[in-house]
Amino acid sequence: MSLKRKNSPKTSLALRLSCLHALVLGACSLFSFLAVYTAMVSNVHHRVDERLRHEHSEVASLFSLNAISGIQETLTRLAHAEGTDQVFYRLLDERGVLLAESDAGAWTGLEVEQPALSAAVAGQPFYDGAVVGNSREQARVLYARLSERMILQVALRTAREMQPIRDLRQLFFTFGVLGLVFALIVGWFIVKRALFPLKNMTSTALMIAEGNLEARVEPASRDRELDHLAQAFNLMLDRIQLFVRELREMNDSLAHDLRTVLARINLGAGRLLASRPISEEQESLTVAMVQDSAELLGMLNTVMDLSEINTRIVQPQFAPVDISELSAELFEFFEATAREKQITMQLHGADQAVVLGDRSRLRRALANLLDNAIKYTPEGGRVTVEVRHDKERVTFSVTDSGIGIPAEAQPFIFDRFYRADKSRSSDGHGLGLSLAAAIIQLHGGAIHVQSKEGSGSVFSVSLPQSTPASS
Repeated sequence: MSLKRKNSPKTSLALRLSCLHALVLGACSLFSFLAVYTAMVSNVHHRVDERLRHEHSEVASLFSLNAISGIQETLTRLAHAEGTDQVFYRLLDERGVLLAESDAGAWTGLEVEQPALSAAVAGQPFYDGAVVGNSREQARVLYARLSERMILQVALRTAREMQPIRDLRQLFFTFGVLGLVFALIVGWFIVKRALFPLKNMTSTALMIAEGNLEARVEPASRDRELDHLAQAFNLMLDRIQLFVRELREMNDSLAHDLRTVLARINLGAGRLLASRPISEEQESLTVAMVQDSAELLGMLNTVMDLSEINTRIVQPQFAPVDISELSAELFEFFEATAREKQITMQLHGADQAVVLGDRSRLRRALANLLDNAIKYTPEGGRVTVEVRHDKERVTFSVTDSGIGIPAEAQPFIFDRFYRADKSRSSDGHGLGLSLAAAIIQLHGGAIHVQSKEGSGSVFSVSLPQSTPASS
């Protein structure tokens, strides 16, 4: 079981706000461009429509003079005067039959649209768009009456008028992309600066989590709202510190009183045992009192140690600790106990497996693992202690051939007061592994268990290796 906390991947708030800033700026720019673009296109169409009406009026004036007999010559002459590739005239009757037209070589693709012709026959001038020529250029077309039974179709190319608009569109898309990138970068720096007070609060909260209850947030922001948040945060910290101080004082008083009571019980029981004569029943009850008071005292001390570690009330003083040396010391200490149970013990050490840690706490955690291995290994079994290390980690493992741990119990064995033996027939109070796990976590390490019921267990402790820089 690893004690390392896993964080689900999350998106940075600064990145999301920066993207939102760029998105809003891009949307505003796009809206502004569309408004300007629409206005410019409308203005071009208005000016071209004015020219179309002028061309229609000129043809109508000449038609009133020459009538139908000279209309072909008139249309050809007018088209050549302005350029046959720029203007085109077509005379139709009310059924759409061609009567006359100017040079149509540059106007391929320009057809007669029946809805437009019908509107013109009804007396309503009709403006339309078309794509003409081999180069597929845009053109503007007017359908209007020339007489009661004749319709004039006039077309003008709009390439020159639309060129500035096309240039504007190209510039917008080119500089729009660059503008979005610039807006994203600028937004990132603005948001990071705005969120700096939140980063300060996070750092303060982490310091408090490490046990520094005196840490406070400096209200250095120029924003009133963030200053109010910092003040509220500090007020909350003051209340929490007061609560923790009162709780600590209460626990200290309670622990002191309980220890005193247990010590008196133990002392009284010892005196009773020393006094003679006493009955067998009195002696057995007194021995039970001594054992129970000693177990309660041990449980109380363990609970207090767990509270100190988990709440960071006492800051440990780390120093280089050689796990190989500590393992050899523990091996020698537990070897006599193992020999009494006819358990074979082996030690496989490594040279200079150094970590930064609190030696007494590490000794207690590793001793607990060894004690459990011997306790739950039957006579004639085997317990192996091994120390390994690489460039980054030191690993301490204890392998036994004991009774093992049921698979359903393994996720809970590091919980307080949990015991896989529900009958409580074995010694212990279910706090040893919890304390060991808390100590290993305090040192930035992890503890794992591999076990199969009836086949023994392997407890592995992994700790970050000390380097010359860190030590």
